[in-house]
Amino acid sequence: MYIVTVVLYVYWLCLVLAGALLEQAEQLLDRGIHPIRIADGYEMAAHVAVAELDRIAEQFPVDSNNLEPLIETAMTTLGSKMSVSCSTAEFLCLSFFNSAFSFEVLSK
Repeated sequence: MYIVTVVLYVYWLCLVLAGALLEQAEQLLDRGIHPIRIADGYEMAAHVAVAELDRIAEQFPVDSNNLEPLIETAMTTLGSKMSVSCSTAEFLCLSFFNSAFSFEVLSK
């Protein structure tokens, strides 16, 4: 149940963001700006946003043998959005950790 809620929440956020970008794109199209220029601008903005996130990001070392700090962080972060139990937060952390490890292995 909680996992479905998290997935739906992330999906909803993506839809809201996509809707806002499309709304702004429509205004730019109405001003006569070519769609490729708009898409290029969005791509440039994404690169700037990722660079800024990289700049302000803090290191959060995770020990695969001790996921407790990660679980506590997940509970704190998600607790303000929904009701999260310790087992749900642990499941999310383990899923994330396994996905990150899989991505790291595949990208080598």
